[in-house]
Amino acid sequence: MARVFAYLMGNDLDKIEDEAIFEDTSDTIKNALQKTFETKNQKTSISKTAFDIALNQLV
Repeated sequence: MARVFAYLMGNDLDKIEDEAIFEDTSDTIKNALQKTFETKNQKTSISKTAFDIALNQLV
């Protein structure tokens, strides 16, 4: 929900299309997962690593 709001507030939109919103959200999730995997390439502690990255981005 927050990603959709950020997309709508951050882009110059002529039309609001489901596909564009879905693609933006998917890209954001993909990038976050890739960054998490690059930071810690393990099958455990994925959520902890992602949370640490998110907190560091806020600070």
